[in-house]
Amino acid sequence: MSWVIRVIGIAGHVIREPNGESPAGRYVHAFDPDAYDGLGSAQLARHRTDARRFPSQADAIAYWQAQSTIRPFRADGQPNRPATSFTVEIMEETCDDTGPGTSPST
Repeated sequence: MSWVIRVIGIAGHVIREPNGESPAGRYVHAFDPDAYDGLGSAQLARHRTDARRFPSQADAIAYWQAQSTIRPFRADGQPNRPATSFTVEIMEETCDDTGPGTSPST
């Protein structure tokens, strides 16, 4: 089994992609907490099949909570963890989980 991160929303913001779509419901493919001088950059996938997989729930949480090394602290002195601006759910993958257009392996 593996775990994936799904974006539910963004804390305090209504952010839309250039095409006008919301990132809510997308899966984390990659996140770099040091991009944009420590503000972070996310690559989100529409389909679960393109999501980054983690071997445990704890590994997924640690990835989501990664602290920037470029700008480790915010102006208020708290740790700078850019991905935590996303409200997420950590989902367990099971052998019958499939994405759009796929079928379970037999």
